[in-house]
Amino acid sequence: MKLPIFKIRASAASEILADAIGLSDAQQIKYDGYVQRISEYEAGEVKKKLTQNMEEEFAYLKNKLNNPELPTGAKTYCEKWLKEQLYDRRKNFANKYLEKGISCEDESIDYAAEQLGWGDVAKNEEWFSDDWMEGTPDIITEIESIFVDVDWKDVITIKPTVIDMKNVWDCFTMPLFKSLIPTPAYETQLQVYMHLVTQEYKVEFNDAILCYALMDAPLDVMKKEMRRLSWDEGQQGLITDEISQRVHREMTYSNLGPELRLKTYTVKRNPAVIEELKIRVEMCRKYIDQLVSGKSELLEAA
Repeated sequence: MKLPIFKIRASAASEILADAIGLSDAQQIKYDGYVQRISEYEAGEVKKKLTQNMEEEFAYLKNKLNNPELPTGAKTYCEKWLKEQLYDRRKNFANKYLEKGISCEDESIDYAAEQLGWGDVAKNEEWFSDDWMEGTPDIITEIESIFVDVDWKDVITIKPTVIDMKNVWDCFTMPLFKSLIPTPAYETQLQVYMHLVTQEYKVEFNDAILCYALMDAPLDVMKKEMRRLSWDEGQQGLITDEISQRVHREMTYSNLGPELRLKTYTVKRNPAVIEELKIRVEMCRKYIDQLVSGKSELLEAA
């Protein structure tokens, strides 16, 4: 087989961004300290040169600085990606949380759009890609906002905006009181989306919204939870009225107001994140080439 060129999915972008390339902050401070001490010794400002242990550590740090490698997490992701290609399989993370999220997707978009004034929006199905990254934003739209200028006149602005929906499992997984995005990976995901749609439409998408929604669980999801609870409580799969009523009450939230069911975060476009991702993708490609170098039998067997 011929391997496709590696591109990072928006949903996985944070996996290759984690950890520093080259020296960590602490290592950089130590390296700079050694450089300064060597300079001062050569200038005659200090009498003691580096000890043997210091020289060995300095050589290690210098080599790491001049020959940066992918962090362990990025290497692990590359290995997973390569297995997906060789075996023609996608690692499956299906679970009840993901099942509810997918089932509620369209309903949550309609509910959030109505309550938050997004206008007439719909689930985006278009796949975007450039030379380094790819993904499918949930919503691509224009958000109308009004502010009052110095003359107390209403000024309407239109902002091209990318929106990503996250359907939570229950009220306890709703980040109701979190002032910052609880999962930083979602912010990176939105950075990729803003970059891709800007490239595609030639319009600057500098704003994004991350929206958590607490929706009623679909009936099939509730039935699975009822059966699980029945077996856990020794009912041998029998769904009693008490179990049915309890699960229904715990998994429906439509009686509550939007203040308890929606939580939004705004994200501003940061081109520096994209530039760093491009560097990481290029390094990932080199690492993948190293993994298959001299192992043609792997590609032939696929």
